[in-house]
Amino acid sequence: MVALAIQLTWAFRANNCRVCWSRNDTAAGRHQRGVTQVVVCGIATSIGVESTARQAYELGYNVTLATDVMSCLNAETHHNSIERIFPRLGETGTTEEILALLN
Repeated sequence: MVALAIQLTWAFRANNCRVCWSRNDTAAGRHQRGVTQVVVCGIATSIGVESTARQAYELGYNVTLATDVMSCLNAETHHNSIERIFPRLGETGTTEEILALLN
């Protein structure tokens, strides 16, 4: 359970700092610690969240997107990301659904 908590901490920190994904030493450090899954949420669904999810996917992480804890100024772009983009990058679900799978 401690390993899971560390993995979730890494995942949520990543969305606060997009540069974290571009620093090879940081990504390599996460892989060495056995982090394989990231959960992404945040503000600006079609910009910050989407770019973070894309980068995590490109780095080989299993990506999960918590769709009920993200928002965007434009409802149309928010919907587009959730319905068309995110299913190509990983799995989507609500926070409750994700937490239920972890327990």
